[in-house]
Amino acid sequence: MEWIDSAAENDVSEDGDKADSVIGAARLIDVASEAGVAIATVSRALNNPGRVNAKTRDKVIAVAERLGYSSNVAAQTLRSGKSRIIMAVMPQWSQSGILEEILKGIDSELSRSRYSMIVGKLNADRTADPRVFDMARGGLVDGVIAIANEPPAEGNLPALSTSLPTVGLLIDLSSYGIPSVVTDDAASLSELTSSLIAEGRRYLAYLSGPGSNYHEQERYRGFEEAAGRLRTVRVEGDYSFESGENAARWYLQQAERPDAIVCANDRMAIALIDALRRAGVKIPEQVAVTGFDDIDIARYCVPTLTTVRPSVEDLGASSARLLLQLIKGVVSPDMKRRMVTGRIVRRESF
Repeated sequence: MEWIDSAAENDVSEDGDKADSVIGAARLIDVASEAGVAIATVSRALNNPGRVNAKTRDKVIAVAERLGYSSNVAAQTLRSGKSRIIMAVMPQWSQSGILEEILKGIDSELSRSRYSMIVGKLNADRTADPRVFDMARGGLVDGVIAIANEPPAEGNLPALSTSLPTVGLLIDLSSYGIPSVVTDDAASLSELTSSLIAEGRRYLAYLSGPGSNYHEQERYRGFEEAAGRLRTVRVEGDYSFESGENAARWYLQQAERPDAIVCANDRMAIALIDALRRAGVKIPEQVAVTGFDDIDIARYCVPTLTTVRPSVEDLGASSARLLLQLIKGVVSPDMKRRMVTGRIVRRESF
């Protein structure tokens, strides 16, 4: 005898069709027949995949996709009280390549649990667009991933107003009670700086990002820890190409020039390299230059840029897994902050 769970049994209408299937499309019973499993198994595989072994789940999902089966989200929401949708709230970054990889990691992980994602953006000044959080408060989503949502100078973090399970990504919001997934920037910059020192560089410049930025603070901390008592100098920047050009002008004016420049991001490093090369400075013979982020153009500048590549897709996937745990009500001390390490990509500039 085969047992049918009550949830799956109640989802079948009198004529045998799945009550919440799209009219005219494949039925739940069609997927079950094609996959050679019970209707209840199909229901669990699509709506509660953790209760089905991976081989069966993958088979059911493949058959459902091939037959074009689609369950009615509104009906599922009414039954479960969950929309199975999360919202990713992100700033209006120009470094879209990084965000694309992060969103890919989030979406890939969510799809394994039959969740979907919608994306909302902050305003240009990084303040919250009220419409974004009104959607969240209105029950459209089950949770929020706040990507690089820097806390405002005054008032509460906008994501807190939703009262939904929330995870910070690329920013440590644990002081707000929000579990966070961040890159281990300090460890990465420390390792990169130590490599420069190991190969004989003794006067190091650090080209910074904005001082209040979380990533800037962590990267500079890693640089200082590795540099120790060596001679160093900090040059102020703001992550832009222009600040890289300004740093090149500063370098050319020095009577005694650093033999290595550690840049807090790739954009500044690439502009710095271009300006120095045009001025006749040999890289890395006279000065080594490094970056952080491994944006696409880092592989194509001349010389190509040595940099740190964050595991951006892993960051996205890790934040999605953490949020799904919170949605399920799972809370543990190790969820406060999770660190994802990057790797050094060695190229020609060092």
